[in-house]
Amino acid sequence: SVLATQQVLAVIFLGSGILAAVVAARAARFRQQAAWRYLAHTMVAVALWCFSDAMFFVLAQDDGARWFWLVIGYVASIATAPLIFSVALCFAGHERRLTPPVLALLWTPFVLGMVLAVTNRWHGLIWDATLSPLEFTSGPGHGLYFFLLLPLAYGLPLIAAAIFLHSCWRLRHIYRQQALVLSIAVLLPVVASVLYFTDLNPFPGVDLAPAAFAATGVLGLYGMAQLRFMELRPIYRDALFEQMLDGALVVDDTGTLLDLNPAAQHLLAVDERCVGGDVRPYLAARFALDELDLAEGSYQMLATHETPPRYFDVRVTGAGAQAARLVVLRDTTRMHEAIVAVYEQGIILAERQRAEAVFTADIQRAVGQLKAQIRQAMEQLDRGRLGLATATLAEADSVTAATLLAEVDAVQGQAGQPEDFPGAVEHYVRNFAAAAGLEVTFAVDATLRTDLLAPGTRLHLVRILQEALENVAHHSAAGRIEVSLAHTAQGLALTVRDDGAGFDPAKAATCATAPGLEAMQRRALAARGALSVDAAPGGGTCVRLDLPIAPRAAVLHGLKVVVAHGHPIVLDGLRALLAEQGIAPAAICHDRAALAQALDGAQPDLVLLDIDLPGGTPTDILQQARRSRPKARLVVLLESERDPRLPALFHHGADGYLVNSQGTAAFLDALAQIVEGAFPLQAGVAAQVLLEFRRQETTEPPVAMTARQQEILRLVGAGLTYEEIATRLYLSERTVRYHTEQLRRQLKLANRSELAEYARRHAPASGA
Repeated sequence: SVLATQQVLAVIFLGSGILAAVVAARAARFRQQAAWRYLAHTMVAVALWCFSDAMFFVLAQDDGARWFWLVIGYVASIATAPLIFSVALCFAGHERRLTPPVLALLWTPFVLGMVLAVTNRWHGLIWDATLSPLEFTSGPGHGLYFFLLLPLAYGLPLIAAAIFLHSCWRLRHIYRQQALVLSIAVLLPVVASVLYFTDLNPFPGVDLAPAAFAATGVLGLYGMAQLRFMELRPIYRDALFEQMLDGALVVDDTGTLLDLNPAAQHLLAVDERCVGGDVRPYLAARFALDELDLAEGSYQMLATHETPPRYFDVRVTGAGAQAARLVVLRDTTRMHEAIVAVYEQGIILAERQRAEAVFTADIQRAVGQLKAQIRQAMEQLDRGRLGLATATLAEADSVTAATLLAEVDAVQGQAGQPEDFPGAVEHYVRNFAAAAGLEVTFAVDATLRTDLLAPGTRLHLVRILQEALENVAHHSAAGRIEVSLAHTAQGLALTVRDDGAGFDPAKAATCATAPGLEAMQRRALAARGALSVDAAPGGGTCVRLDLPIAPRAAVLHGLKVVVAHGHPIVLDGLRALLAEQGIAPAAICHDRAALAQALDGAQPDLVLLDIDLPGGTPTDILQQARRSRPKARLVVLLESERDPRLPALFHHGADGYLVNSQGTAAFLDALAQIVEGAFPLQAGVAAQVLLEFRRQETTEPPVAMTARQQEILRLVGAGLTYEEIATRLYLSERTVRYHTEQLRRQLKLANRSELAEYARRHAPASGA
């Protein structure tokens, strides 16, 4: 019976040792993370513990060999306690607490126990050296230090089990197979210890804890690696998850929020306290969201509630075998705007092609009329009517020239200079009436300020007028047309009214008598106006175009403007925006060197300056522009009103700040105010400036910092990387990252770039 028991124990301990060694090897594959490293070390100690017990109980034939394996097993068993405790702390997210002083304090009693076990024959503080090892394995014969270390050796694994269970309990809302497996795993050593000290042990006097720890390692590896429990605990997240600029959420299949990275916290304006709640209300507060599709592989596009909206791609991927989903929110506002711009350009191109076709037809008609009149004049000459032929040719020359001039002006958008625009429109209308043989009246409001219309807007107006008149001439069978330009409260109104056949607006999409309405609507929207059509079958048609007039637009006319920006797409957008206002930039600059040449050569009145222009720091570029053109208006272009560099630039002479995401009307209005000497600020920009004033008024430092934190902050401000700071201060890179993150949180800054900017303004100089 004793032999059979020994054989069973041999199988149990040898098998457990092999399992523990396999788990150690598998955990070592993830050694870049502290929790996995501690788990690998724990399983190495457990494997050694199991092998030594197998040798002690089964294979050792004399007391000398048993003494050797007893010492090995004891050393391995007491090493297991601090190691499993370290695994638990890392799993619970408290890795930063395992500092070198804490580890030294934690390991000191156990290392002392190991030394005393190896040297036991000279002092007997662990075992009574006068007894055989088999005589005290069940309790008696132990020394003083053995009993002193016993509470730690059993207490730390119990505390570790409690930490693991508490972490699983915090995730009770996703208490699925992962959490259940891990809970069972951490309880196995506790059960083995209870059996050892009670009569329930199937092998009296034999501690089954090493086998239980081996089973814990197997189940823990299965739960954390195979079932992907690591993705439900922050400690196992890859560093990329924390540092990525895209918002990333981990949710289960019911929509419960399990985790989110800092970018997602900033985007949704929440913190980690929202973990455990339904993710939908947080998304609905930020986005126009009808329903969130959590199916793996799904894709949605969401728009924020703000004006103008920002657009985000939402992609869902699997993040675990059980329930988890990874939801990635990527800001695609710029891409969306580019797509819309390309689409609008396509519409404009199609409209231009259609207008060119109309222009060609009109020219051909004018040439045909000219040929007919020439033939008439030739016939008159043949009959000897020289005077009548001369008059016919003169009339043909006048009408044809007027028609060609009007058509060319309309196509090129050059119907006249701004101050004579109503006269140019009237000229075109008169020529059209003569060519079409219709009675046309034209009225213009004497108080109308058409000079405040941008050239692009005037072009849209002429094109809409041309389309409306062509529709009347070819489709309405009208005899009389009334055209008027009038002043309104919002701007001006162009009205084209006829007494023709009319049509049913409800059937305009299919009505042959109402072509071109869609094109006119698009042009009205492009001019930021509104087009209305009042028509009825047999009751004529009235087309009205309302266009806004921005009084400040006139301020921008005639200015020499230099545009300096590092992004070609933004440069093209700014060039097009200025072109709509009749402004051709004097110079376009892609870097600091080109800007320096433009400032000297073009001598601009207005400089639009990218804050991230290549070739220098924002403050250096701004100071250079101010020195070169002290009287020019300097306008800084920002990507976001939350730009942390704004307060620093405030002191370097900029005349204004504009955010690229502003609407066109607001952008131009603010630009005109700056040219007039005002200092318009968006709400977010004003908040940044106000914050800077408050910081200047503060005499006490905003937060208390240790000497180490002050030194790291100074080096961050100097532009050093984590690795360079760690090398200079003789620290680990992980320690530097920890202190940097603590500083960022204490100072309530969004990212490392904001921390660097803060450091350049506030960090104390080194005393070295």
